[in-house]
Amino acid sequence: MNTGQRTMLGIAIGDTFGVGYEFYPGGRKEIKKAFDFSRYSNHPNPEWCTPGRYTDDTQMSIAIAELLISDNRFNHNNLADFFVGCYKRDPIKGYAGGFQKFLEVVGSGEEFLYGIKDDSIRNGAAMRAIPIGFVNDLKKVIDYAIINAELTHNTPEGKVSSVGIAVAAHYLMHTNKDIMSLSKQVQEHVAQIHPETANYLEKTYTMQSFDPETLFGEGNADVGVPCHGPKTLGAVMYILQHCYPSASEVLKQAVLLGGDTDSVAALAVGLTAIRQDLDILPHFLLDDLYNNEFGKEYLLDLGDALNQKFLS
Repeated sequence: MNTGQRTMLGIAIGDTFGVGYEFYPGGRKEIKKAFDFSRYSNHPNPEWCTPGRYTDDTQMSIAIAELLISDNRFNHNNLADFFVGCYKRDPIKGYAGGFQKFLEVVGSGEEFLYGIKDDSIRNGAAMRAIPIGFVNDLKKVIDYAIINAELTHNTPEGKVSSVGIAVAAHYLMHTNKDIMSLSKQVQEHVAQIHPETANYLEKTYTMQSFDPETLFGEGNADVGVPCHGPKTLGAVMYILQHCYPSASEVLKQAVLLGGDTDSVAALAVGLTAIRQDLDILPHFLLDDLYNNEFGKEYLLDLGDALNQKFLS
């Protein structure tokens, strides 16, 4: 597999495995008891996910990837069109309830832009930002990441988390920087948008030992990573610093941190897969990954198209 294929599959595998433990009842302690690295697990809430099937993290990443390889400009209107189109052709579980209902009633990107509430500080913009990193020009990467956030998360927290993930992906794809250098680069770009997030990242980078209150925020120590843009970025960078280059350890840690496990795992494994083979992962993760019209084989084709356009 080439870089593009590994990256798109990494996003999907992390998302699909992680969602089985998302905001698990009983929190991080219960995840440790239930953790099973031999299969895609059912979530205790049967409506939460379908084992082996990816969620909104992957589907919205697909939409961004499709826009990037198309002849369309990367702007708000076109991105909204691609988000709506991806959902309409393949409605899936995993979206936030209110947003999924919104996608069901809108018929176009224009309707999306007219009706969307864009003031969220959650991690929805970050969770889909990895494909933006394929773009060769760093300035465009940052501009596109901000457009991505403005569509649904037009807040400092939404923008900074989208930019942080996209910049991380770009540096992994287009430079030879090691993980610690990469982390500092992300922090520097983040500081230009939201100094508060840069200060938070500095605290996570300099933790002498694992401190859940520092990483997750006050009140989340037993739950895990909240649906919060900067905290998701912080968790992903923490995992890369401590588990990279083992894709297996990255995926395990992303789940065992708890909370929004599918988004953290999708990002952490997707970023790791840019440079690392996925062969060391348990085989079920690829063998049992859903393969409908827009499943495993489609992700491989899409990743190859990204690779040819941006990395060849």
